[in-house]
Amino acid sequence: MVQDNPEFHIHSKDLKPSSEDLEYRSEDLPAPSEKRDTHGRLLTPSLSAPVIHNLDLLSPALLAKLKTKASLTAKKKKLPKSIMRDVILSLCEEHFITRNCLAQLMNRDPDSLRQQHLKELLEEGLLRQAFPQNPTDSRQAYIANRDRIIKTSR
Repeated sequence: MVQDNPEFHIHSKDLKPSSEDLEYRSEDLPAPSEKRDTHGRLLTPSLSAPVIHNLDLLSPALLAKLKTKASLTAKKKKLPKSIMRDVILSLCEEHFITRNCLAQLMNRDPDSLRQQHLKELLEEGLLRQAFPQNPTDSRQAYIANRDRIIKTSR
């Protein structure tokens, strides 16, 4: 047996239960069954667009693009509501994105972002939820409602 081998001197009781040296936590890694596009966004057959739920899993190119879109909000704490709305809608183009990822990109508190901006954008029909049947779903994500945005801008 391996444990009887004198060269094998480490026993499980000597091992730490976790390691801070690991680059990723297991919950940050995609499940083996998860499919991702070339940008690192989660693909799921139940949704009409890919999902951004973890910025660390995105391609550098997409992450840079999102950070550029959010740069003004990330730098300034006080901005007109219209600018905040435009940035949110821009970040939510082409994919669903979670509130926490939006908050990280925009350097905002996730709860404040929901209360001050996301709720209103949803009510106006400018954003759609990934899981409208369960608004408090922990996986909730948002996408810009392009049809509605085009109609309201005319």
